[in-house]
Amino acid sequence: GATVSTELKVVLVGDAEAGKTSFRNALARRRNPRQREEDRTIHLDLERIEVRATGAKLELNIFDLGGQGPYAAVQLLFLTSSSLFIIVVPADRANSSNFYDVVERHLAYLQDRVPGAVILCILSKIDKLSGADEIAEKCAWLHSKATSKIEIWRRVAKGKKLDFTPLRIQPEVWPVSVDRPVTIANARNAIVDLAIRRPSLLPSVGQTVPTSWIKVSTLLGAVAQHGDDDAALAALCNGSAQPLGSAETVARSSWVDTCLDLWTCHVQDGSARSLGSPRNDGSANGAYWPQQSLMQLWNEYRADTLIEQLNSTFGDALRLLEAQGWVFADSGLVYLSPAFVVDVVKPLVDHRLTVDKAESNETKQDLALRPSEFTPDDVEHCALELKQFVLHGVLTRLVLRYLWRDLQLDAAHYDQVLSMLADAGIVAFLLKSEDEDDSTIAVVPYRLPSLPGEDAWPTRARDERELEMTVGFLTACPPGLIERYAARCRRHGVVKHAWRFGVVVRRERHDRETYRLRAGLLDPGNASNAWRLVFTIRFVEGGSNAAWDMLRDAVSFLREEQRSRYPGLGFSVALTCPKADCRERIPWRRGGTLTCMNTTCRCKLEAESPDRGTASSETSTTVDVPVALENGIPSVVAADVKHAALRAARYVAERGVGEKTAADGFTFILGASNIILAFREHLEFDDKELTTRTRTGRFSSCLDYRGKGVNIKTWMKGAARREFLNACSRDGAVVIDGVTGEVCCGGFFVANVADGEAGGGARTAAASAIATQAGGCFVIMASHDICHSNPTASDNFRVYDRVNTPHDVPVLVEEQE
Repeated sequence: GATVSTELKVVLVGDAEAGKTSFRNALARRRNPRQREEDRTIHLDLERIEVRATGAKLELNIFDLGGQGPYAAVQLLFLTSSSLFIIVVPADRANSSNFYDVVERHLAYLQDRVPGAVILCILSKIDKLSGADEIAEKCAWLHSKATSKIEIWRRVAKGKKLDFTPLRIQPEVWPVSVDRPVTIANARNAIVDLAIRRPSLLPSVGQTVPTSWIKVSTLLGAVAQHGDDDAALAALCNGSAQPLGSAETVARSSWVDTCLDLWTCHVQDGSARSLGSPRNDGSANGAYWPQQSLMQLWNEYRADTLIEQLNSTFGDALRLLEAQGWVFADSGLVYLSPAFVVDVVKPLVDHRLTVDKAESNETKQDLALRPSEFTPDDVEHCALELKQFVLHGVLTRLVLRYLWRDLQLDAAHYDQVLSMLADAGIVAFLLKSEDEDDSTIAVVPYRLPSLPGEDAWPTRARDERELEMTVGFLTACPPGLIERYAARCRRHGVVKHAWRFGVVVRRERHDRETYRLRAGLLDPGNASNAWRLVFTIRFVEGGSNAAWDMLRDAVSFLREEQRSRYPGLGFSVALTCPKADCRERIPWRRGGTLTCMNTTCRCKLEAESPDRGTASSETSTTVDVPVALENGIPSVVAADVKHAALRAARYVAERGVGEKTAADGFTFILGASNIILAFREHLEFDDKELTTRTRTGRFSSCLDYRGKGVNIKTWMKGAARREFLNACSRDGAVVIDGVTGEVCCGGFFVANVADGEAGGGARTAAASAIATQAGGCFVIMASHDICHSNPTASDNFRVYDRVNTPHDVPVLVEEQE
């Protein structure tokens, strides 16, 4: 059995006080939709709204993002490509002088995070305009400026040979005013029309949802409603449980308390256990739960089904619920109410927490009234530690307990929550030095000064040499990126200075400074195309190799960000001419001699070994160019690997996988294998083999070929041929590293196929879905029919090149360069 999804995740973005929440209130048909200034959105609000239009019913799961800049980093956690993004632009600020704040900066982070996403533009507060002509003029201006900005980025990307998948801005801008119901109705109809349009622009609507996935949602809904696993199982057994979202996240009901000693939950294999001693592994109000505990509860609930099938079903359903906005999973915890993540973050970045409030008697009285949570010593020290937090962002266990005092957050889960926040750039973990207080665990960059101190970067000493690398971004530096890199810099030495958008790190050896690294973001004129990330390293004799290692590490960091967080991130890298009287930026390229473009300088920079490099201020300088860069950006799939894979695919299609044994169809996935196969957990042993779950899917460990010398370029030689053909004969895909050509594994099953091509079979859905994951993959798919007949000139492979729509490549004709 199955049902059809009618749920759509809608994300409202826009500048502060743009009218997003008032628009949401109007969609919900509230009597007084205007949002009061004192009730403005802090970080994020969530609401579920049912809308009906054009004969269709839709459930909107609305994420209303606060427009203040400091909240942007953690908001990125909730941006998924299957969502509908609505940019709300206030009519009174819809002009060229405000374009960056009200439109461009939002387009920039959406382009980096969710390239290809569907964008609907809303012109709000039209009651402030003079009439219909001015409204039409503003709408035309907004659409023209937004599409022009996307086109500029596309042209720049093409010129720099960067991959670029543009945002899909819809052709009509909808003017609205909460005082004019007909405008709200028009916008509501536009949302529904977009959702039900075929071919689908928004794949989560109209998707067939298996009954087993609905049962997972019902299990999670029971946990969210009742707050412990025994009560959840009782609700499941008596049929009172509802799917996630149907019931509010509340404390365990008195009815369940009364029945706990009476009910016995008979799981489907006939066994039973008493419910008299409830276990509570997560939040008492069901707001979050450890993922492993939820999987165990699911396995117990469906005890008559194979564990591997149960785990696969649970994972697939969880990813769908995450795409629809019902849950959020990170660092081993599943937040059954994403609003709880907001509650966790708000106290850390709340601008209303000041020094005066930290030192007030009201704060001390609040703690004193909680004797079971705070001792008299805690009350005494809290004001001082809170002051350090407000002024310098210093986060201690005591400060965390105070900030999260009203949340039902178990202290045993603090580390997992902090890990999620560090991943978003909200906090930065510290590497302790001997003189640091053990109670200090992290820093909140939002609380740091906006600019570096005057002594952060003194004048260069005469015996110091300097290297400088500049990273230019196609759109803008994404929120949270510099904060994460600043935290990463701590591996290079001791942090001496830190500010919101930069850090200075120093390392000493034998009581002498060997190098000093400064990494910071420049924002001249507050124009997004001028944002630059600058890495400057000063070193003395003997520090050259370490300096180049740090530059390579910076480039590796950007590649990781592109693969894991910002698939649309475009950037270029340049070295600064080392001559003090020149300072021209010289674009990096792989190999060869680089020449300064300044005609009065013409400094030569020659690429040598990728492992070592030296630098000086002389005219001839040896430079290390990271091998992972081509034309200033990382190359996920090398051309030689791509063509070697096509040759192998033609061999298997024509000759089969063994003597007189045709392949039963096959799929090759070429891409960033370290992301595709990023380890999450071993699922379980069965009678034959161990299954490994990764970030994007799962495979049997017996088909793990990493480190065994099987390479797509040389697979015809020796034992590698047998291993490769064995992988091609198994169900699932063959994963190949796009840079090295290493055949990493066979039997790989893609976990999330929600964004896959509609209308095909399971192999088509998996191949098209994985093409847009892990930073983009090059996928070759051969059908059963091609492999079981002699291929002809009209037969083609279906190839997905980082998009979920295919192009055909002939089986019998070699692809041209």
